[in-house]
Amino acid sequence: GGANWQLSNTFPGRPAGTYNVMIRSLGVAACQVTLNPAMVINQPGQYTAQVTHTNVTCFGANDGTITIFNVQPVAPNGTYQYSIDGGINWQFNTLFTGVTPGVKNIVMRSATDLTCQFTINANYQVNEPNVLSANVSHTDVTNCLVPNGTITITNPNGGSGSYQYSINGGGSWQN
Repeated sequence: GGANWQLSNTFPGRPAGTYNVMIRSLGVAACQVTLNPAMVINQPGQYTAQVTHTNVTCFGANDGTITIFNVQPVAPNGTYQYSIDGGINWQFNTLFTGVTPGVKNIVMRSATDLTCQFTINANYQVNEPNVLSANVSHTDVTNCLVPNGTITITNPNGGSGSYQYSINGGGSWQN
């Protein structure tokens, strides 16, 4: 709009917005023309992406995964970086492995403009099962010549899926 002038015909680093672009003669400041009174520099469209995960399989483990997919706008590989800790650590890969349980702040950014960031999900939950637990009871041997003692495990809880049991420190297991 004529408030500031420069000799260079390039104005780098402009944020999105509307600009009143003018030209004037260097020798005669009053000789000026508006080239475009409303030059618009657009901002890129909103980034979008979807997230899926696998929960941690055992209490206290770090074997969960997070996958970011359907990233929009589509861009060549290496164009975006992703973070699941709110932007502390970044990677180009959309698959995160070794994920611990808890709330994740999932963010993506442009790899060419690190200030251009978008929060995909600030409260994404990765769960873990309850601690493995069960009740254990036994009956004593009633005759020293007959091995009739028993060990019974009831009310198993926690973990993932079905259970197996061992009475020799994990040397062998049974369903």
